Amino acid sequence: MGLDWGKWFMGLMAALITGGAGSITTTGAAGWIAPESFNMAGGFHKTMLLFGSAFVINGVIGAAAYLKQSPVPIERPPRDIWTDAQRAAAAAAAKPHPLPDAAPKP
Repeated sequence: MGLDWGKWFMGLMAALITGGAGSITTTGAAGWIAPESFNMAGGFHKTMLLFGSAFVINGVIGAAAYLKQSPVPIERPPRDIWTDAQRAAAAAAAKPHPLPDAAPKP
């Protein structure tokens, strides 16, 4: 048993990216509200600066929400260790059984 750090870290990264994905809508809304400042022609630098800063801020908020829900990794469940007899019994139970004949033979 131990802590499942890999699963916890993947969840944290997913929360960070999901929160940062909101920066796309933020940048789109800024281009819709103030097209003279945030566009792909003259205001490209401002647009990318807004995109990057919104990504970081939304990502940090998403990561903080994940850490509130799952502050430490969960403990891995213990592994089942089977004996040879248990393996043989499981293999025998998994074999298909022949079906009985539908009609009795005379």
